Amino acid sequence: MNLFRITRLFFGILLGALLTVGACNEDDEPTPAQPREAGTVSALSVADVGDAGNGSDLQVTFNPAADESRVAAYRILVVKSVAAPAFDLHAAEAVPPENYTELSPTGAPQTRTLAPDARDTDGDPIANGVPLRVFVLSLADGINATENSLTGPSSAVTLVDNSTPIPAATARNVSAQDVGDQGNASDIEVRFDAATDESTLSAYRILIVPEAAASDFTLAAAEQSTHAFEVAPTGTTQTLRLPDTLSTAEGQPIAEGTSYLAFVLSIADGAQANQNALSEPSPPFTLENTAAPVQVTYICNDGILLSDGEHKVLIDGLVRWAELDGWVRPSAAQLMEVENGQGTFADIDLILITHNHPDHYNTAAVSNYLSNHPQTRLLAPPQVLANFAGFDSQIIDLSIQQFDRERLSVGGIDIDVLFIKHFNVLGFNFCNVENFGYVVHLGGKRFLHFGDVDLSHSNLDQLNLLPDDITAAFLPTFADLVNDENRDALLNHVAPETIVTMHFLLSQINDTQNQVSTTYPGALFFDTPFQTLEF
Repeated sequence: MNLFRITRLFFGILLGALLTVGACNEDDEPTPAQPREAGTVSALSVADVGDAGNGSDLQVTFNPAADESRVAAYRILVVKSVAAPAFDLHAAEAVPPENYTELSPTGAPQTRTLAPDARDTDGDPIANGVPLRVFVLSLADGINATENSLTGPSSAVTLVDNSTPIPAATARNVSAQDVGDQGNASDIEVRFDAATDESTLSAYRILIVPEAAASDFTLAAAEQSTHAFEVAPTGTTQTLRLPDTLSTAEGQPIAEGTSYLAFVLSIADGAQANQNALSEPSPPFTLENTAAPVQVTYICNDGILLSDGEHKVLIDGLVRWAELDGWVRPSAAQLMEVENGQGTFADIDLILITHNHPDHYNTAAVSNYLSNHPQTRLLAPPQVLANFAGFDSQIIDLSIQQFDRERLSVGGIDIDVLFIKHFNVLGFNFCNVENFGYVVHLGGKRFLHFGDVDLSHSNLDQLNLLPDDITAAFLPTFADLVNDENRDALLNHVAPETIVTMHFLLSQINDTQNQVSTTYPGALFFDTPFQTLEF
């Protein structure tokens, strides 16, 4: 066979193969189209808009489905609330025509007040006193969509006759008293007896009003106030401490020295009652600070002890003598008094460590104290706690992100933990050092220990410390930390009543203290071991 015939044969075989493949492809079954849903409406809401006691009181509003070319019609389905959890697409599609309201797509939001003879999906007339929820079924057009779609339930609505006011039952025997020394609403304990019929209300709202304004405090004023503490009915007497962030009903800070009254607003449930009701006021009460003074003892470098006579908190105070070279330090024997828990340093409730540097704590010193005082708790960043295996029962394990703050209560002591940036000084980069600051609440006062804080606007701005009304802030001062920019950041974002400076390098202490006096007029110095201040 010559070359020409071989070539013709090869191409013939190749062409036949291609035609066979083409023929196979032509015979392939087409992939069936996937079903498409009609799509649901959005922003579904319901409202009681009348007093006829039938379907004409119920108004339904919704936004159209995203693509109404898929929708042939909408069906409004009114379902008793008790049946709503089990109401699904299959149930919606089975509802007979006399039990729904049908609307055509309009391309725009729709609001429809139902007909007086409208019925729920069970076929019962829509009437007062029955909790209801509304669903909207989107019917597929059969061309652009082949599957219907059902919304979730609306909020609950119960039709009531608003033409006749039915007030909720009121809380009884309201009283309030001063039980703390924080100088804010957390000092207030409110007590009241349950309303005679709590089925008429959905919630209680506690409002605090200055006695001077109480005669003008009406139901309307209580309803308009956004400064209330809301609690659920319990069927029994309630005794409650108010949150420290609560203000008066008019939005003013709650403070010591002002006489107040407490009111309790009953919020009508909308079914058994349609009008809120205001209790009689409590007897007048005044917040007073009866706390003992807080003594702050300076130990060394950045270490202090806080004590109100009942509680003791030690911060960065368990250090060994050799690790304080160059810093303000007592004798080794004095440091052992702290470590051994002698005298003033006995029975410390809480040890706080700000960060993992040896001039702020010594692992052996802290371990010795914890071993000898099993009731003492330890709170510190994770980088520090990693050194204290075996003290799990005494360690307070806290998960917190940088620039977050977390409130803890330990043995009756409230602590705000602040995860703040460590400064970079003396050519060192400390950006990876976990630095905790602490706001310690003792004796109705608030003491802020920053650790080695980066006193910058960007660091302090995120902590929202102004509302804390800091009694005293303890500042590190060495190297270039004392400057006008840091001062402005402190005053703008913290504004403490008293500034106490410490953490002095002995080689710079005279110059640093002169600079402190210029930058922070009136600031105090902690520069002598075991000196004390009283607040």
